Amino acid sequence: MLKLTTLLLGLFLAPPLISANPDVTIDGLIHDQVISRVGQLFYESFVSGWDVPEFDGYITIHERPDNFAGNVIWVEVNDISVYESRIGFRPTGIEDKAMEARELIQNYISEHKQALQQLEGIK
Repeated sequence: MLKLTTLLLGLFLAPPLISANPDVTIDGLIHDQVISRVGQLFYESFVSGWDVPEFDGYITIHERPDNFAGNVIWVEVNDISVYESRIGFRPTGIEDKAMEARELIQNYISEHKQALQQLEGIK
């Protein structure tokens, strides 16, 4: 009984081995927040052609239901909405929308990177 008490006391008093830090991000991460099969197809098409080197940030693909015209999907870069579109209930044309979003996001990241480099050059 003494060993069990000592073990439990040790577990409660020991520092945690892993601590969560909400400010930690993984650069280049593409986070999936879609809810439908069509949204998942959009995400898979978006990621399949992804090629942006040295991206310091994260991308989130969101989806919300819209009962009248299919779901709305939008893509954020570091919490800034960069692309938004309605996707229907069927997967028709979803690859084209994903390619359009991917190109727009890649251009946004490239232009943002260049603007930051120019600002650093001014200092």
